[in-house]
Amino acid sequence: MTLFDKDKMKLESVIDVGETVLCDICNADYSYSERKGGFLFNSKSVCPRCEPRMRENIAKHKEERFIKAECPKEMSFREFVLKCRKGDNTIKIYVEKGKNESSKSNQKSY
Repeated sequence: MTLFDKDKMKLESVIDVGETVLCDICNADYSYSERKGGFLFNSKSVCPRCEPRMRENIAKHKEERFIKAECPKEMSFREFVLKCRKGDNTIKIYVEKGKNESSKSNQKSY
């Protein structure tokens, strides 16, 4: 299952984040951290600090199947996230085809 129909979407912009690593839950920066732990929940990176609370919530809602990868014990969270990205260190922003253009054409200029 995809979150959106790619045929109805167009890529508007791509942001290269380089080797920046942020927790997708608390937004903490792990770009220069060697702290170990964490996991990938769907496509969200969950840092070592958020891990206990997230695991509790995941168990409560029976969503264990959405844990896609676990950080190996010998690897830092930063290394783990970079490895999961497989070299694609970008954020892609999609918009629905026609939505952006039509909203611009409906704007009045004074």
